[in-house]
Amino acid sequence: MYKCPSCGTVFDEPVFIEEYWEDYNGVSAWFDSRHTVTFASCPSCGEAINIELDAYEEEENDNE
Repeated sequence: MYKCPSCGTVFDEPVFIEEYWEDYNGVSAWFDSRHTVTFASCPSCGEAINIELDAYEEEENDNE
């Protein structure tokens, strides 16, 4: 289980979004080449999240 730090939604699997690294960082005009990067994002709000949010499961197990 994952929990989005932005909207608080709890979900099983993130949505994976592929984007150009240069566009994401706002420097695409500086380079002729493009490199893709894949981000895990929240299925509810679309915010790119840290994929290692498995800590939410650990928190749930600690409370049991």
